[in-house]
Amino acid sequence: MLGISDGETLLIHAAAGGVGAVAAQLAVARGARVIGTASDGNHAYLRTIGAEPVAYGDGLAERVRSIAPRGVDAVHLGGSNDVQALDEILELIDQGKRQVPIFRTYPLSEAAVALEVSRTGHVRGKIVLDVN
Repeated sequence: MLGISDGETLLIHAAAGGVGAVAAQLAVARGARVIGTASDGNHAYLRTIGAEPVAYGDGLAERVRSIAPRGVDAVHLGGSNDVQALDEILELIDQGKRQVPIFRTYPLSEAAVALEVSRTGHVRGKIVLDVN
C-alpha cells in the first residue's frame, strides 16, 4: 500500500467506505498518520479507526493544509492489489485488531436493491450479499 510506514502522513479519499476504512486501519497499524476525507456524518467513525477527518468539497486542500501544514507523503485514491498489504490486513482481522466495516447484508434476492444503494456512494463499509 504505497510503502507507507511509521511517521508518514497519508491522505485517503472516501476513508469511511469499505476500501478506505481498511486502508486507513492498515496505515494506522503501520504507524502512519491518516487524514481521511468523508462527509460530516462519518467524521466520528473515522476517529474511532484512528483517522483524522476532513470534509469533502470546495476548500479541501486548505482544510488538509490546516491540519498537515507540512503536507502529506501519499494519497491513496483507489483499491490496491498489494498482496502483502492484503495478507497483513487479514492477519490483523484474524487477531481481532482490525475490522472490515459492514454497511448492510442483503439476501441475494435483493441484489438489485443492494446495487442501487451502492451507487449512491454514501455507505459506510461493505455491502454483503447473503447467498444462503
